[in-house]
Amino acid sequence: MSIRRALFAGLVPVVVLAQGPQTRGPAARAALAASLDSAARTHVAAGSLVGMSVAVVHRGDTLLNRSYGFADLEHEIPGSDRAVYALGSMTKQFTGVAIHHLADRGLLDLDADVRTYLPELNTHGRVIPVWRLLDHTSGLAEYTGLAGFGALSVQTPPRDTIVRLINREPPVFEPGSQMIYNNTGFFLGAMIVARVSGQSFESYLTDHLLKPLGMEDSRYCDERAVMKGRARGYQRNRAGAVVNASVINHQWPYGAGSMCGSARDLIRWNQALHHGGVLKPATYSKLVSPRALVDGSPIRYSGGLSIHRAFGYRTIEHGGAIDGFLSNAGFYPDDDLLVVVLQNDQARAPALLTDALAAIVLGPAAVGPSGRPPDMTGFAGVYRGLRRGGILAVTVDTAAGLRLTVEGSEPVVPVYQSASTWVAGATQYTFVRRAGGAVELRVELLWRPGGIYSHYVLRK
Repeated sequence: MSIRRALFAGLVPVVVLAQGPQTRGPAARAALAASLDSAARTHVAAGSLVGMSVAVVHRGDTLLNRSYGFADLEHEIPGSDRAVYALGSMTKQFTGVAIHHLADRGLLDLDADVRTYLPELNTHGRVIPVWRLLDHTSGLAEYTGLAGFGALSVQTPPRDTIVRLINREPPVFEPGSQMIYNNTGFFLGAMIVARVSGQSFESYLTDHLLKPLGMEDSRYCDERAVMKGRARGYQRNRAGAVVNASVINHQWPYGAGSMCGSARDLIRWNQALHHGGVLKPATYSKLVSPRALVDGSPIRYSGGLSIHRAFGYRTIEHGGAIDGFLSNAGFYPDDDLLVVVLQNDQARAPALLTDALAAIVLGPAAVGPSGRPPDMTGFAGVYRGLRRGGILAVTVDTAAGLRLTVEGSEPVVPVYQSASTWVAGATQYTFVRRAGGAVELRVELLWRPGGIYSHYVLRK
């Protein structure tokens, strides 16, 4: 038995019992379940959360499946594993899987130009394979930031209205040259699902993905529908008081953020998806295998999922944020561990708890720098480049080690990782030397609470 103590993300110290379910006796299992429950309660208390549902499943053994607080505060309805939460950007994986499911059926070519299925889309002469819509590398303009979308968002004209808005905008970058978090790809992906299948996006998900898995609580969100078990979303006003969240017009999040589901259903979904119950093995491999940028730089995103390492463990994960709700689900494939956290309150990031619960089950991995930092000659200076919604500027100082200042933030001293890569929190900084001595700074942002995953290319 390996017994360790972990202090993780501000949570109370908990006993780590890192064992497989086959060797875990009743007493050890009870202690582990109690430790998980304690961490969840601490998370709720730290944010004074209205409500939360949590599930932890290790190699088929459900160690925690519990709700805390209220699904509906006004009517004092307690949460449950069948409480239905808005999932926000966690929806993206359902869109990605639907696209791959159509490919499995021989109805869609992932490598085909997007205009094969959406001929009305203006790509300004660029060839954009369908799969690029699903990893934020298409270069298409972000529809939620376009002029006119604000007024449109409270109306319900046909969804192809968005295509006409996008068509007016030139590419933000050349396809495959960068990865900047982008809802447009998943909006268009949902349109492709509907166009190719002859069904609405909503009905395709229901008929081909949700019903076959017995996901009775999950559906496309509809603010007007009467939805059994729906949790009410909550926000905080300027004084910090709990208030009802704004009502979302789900005509527009669409394939980028309009799924609703329960903790029970997300267990079924993840278990089936990652154990061969949804896609053919070769297609699943494509779904979870990030493709490098055109210059060979690796990224950590594919098919609506982030594929990265959390405190040393390989992780397939996504979070979501939409008015009144936050969500996060992480699958750790090497250990067959699933952690799901759904909140109807945005006062505390669920990814903090996802990581903490995984660390309790798996134990903190031994992660440290590999070798010594490289020669940093030429690294100092101010780097600028495109970011989501504008320009990112990072000042690099190498006078005494490496020190970074992101414009508008306090300086940070990142931890050396390997090769020419340093890490600060959830952000990875990699320096790349180009021919002629030029140096680029690659900033990989993995900010899971809001589902923001990007790979910025900055130059002096």
